[in-house]
Amino acid sequence: MVNILAMAERKGRIHRNQVPILLHEWNTIPITQHTSTTPNIRTRILNLASQHRLTAYDAAYVELAERIPAQLITLDRDLLALKKLYRWIS
Repeated sequence: MVNILAMAERKGRIHRNQVPILLHEWNTIPITQHTSTTPNIRTRILNLASQHRLTAYDAAYVELAERIPAQLITLDRDLLALKKLYRWIS
């Protein structure tokens, strides 16, 4: 989330004044942290990144959404291109 806000500010998608507000809103969301990755999960992430030419970040999102399972909501073009393979991407 921090990277998303940093990149959005850098690319002019949000104004610097919005960052503290968005961080505050983020802190109000009930977030459950998932356990640390295991060697098998890291291998799966690497395979997804290689197979679909994704960043490790994006491959990690795909792997986690598939494993727990959860719907992955994104506007990322690379992830949306996988929508036909992974029905839980929208």
